[in-house]
Amino acid sequence: MQDAAPRCGLGAATGEFVDHLAGVAERYGRQLFHCYDDPRIPSTTNNLEGFFGVSKHHIRRATGAASTSNGVAQNLGADYLEALVFSRRQTRTSVLEALNRLSTGAYSIARNQIEINEQPARLRRSRRRDPVRHLEDLLARWHDGESPDHA
Repeated sequence: MQDAAPRCGLGAATGEFVDHLAGVAERYGRQLFHCYDDPRIPSTTNNLEGFFGVSKHHIRRATGAASTSNGVAQNLGADYLEALVFSRRQTRTSVLEALNRLSTGAYSIARNQIEINEQPARLRRSRRRDPVRHLEDLLARWHDGESPDHA
């Protein structure tokens, strides 16, 4: 293929590209395709992309939101993804049994922790949406002698 590429005239750019491509393949070729030599390395990212697609689908269904940006997965990050991996490895029956063993008190504690973890991101979004209101609140607290650290 490299010998057949034109080297002058209108096809010169194609010839230069082919020469460059052949040089890159020659220099880096052996290191580029380890995924085909090592069975532990997947040859595609389809499973990974599928996993993130499923995670976003679950978030959209649970929250009723069309977008997953600035949401649960972004605020909770690895904790959410680890929980999803764990739940996907379990059977439906075992997950339901585990949920039945939990108390409503444990659920309330976990839900409160999620609220605490999400609060900084929720406050940042609120400040971006309505900065004037937040500045007015901050000034009012300052005039009342409150510490601005609680804003």
